Amino acid sequence: MRSKSYATAQEPELVFRAFQFTKLLEINLQLEEECRTTTCHHP
Repeated sequence: MRSKSYATAQEPELVFRAFQFTKLLEINLQLEEECRTTTCHHP
């Protein structure tokens, strides 16, 4: 039971990190799409 309570105690941080990671990926994809559709082309 101790390992289970430890896992639940760590869970919010893991969820938060995963959420941040997916947010960053979404932002990167949006920026790339904007660059493709506008005149800012990266080499």
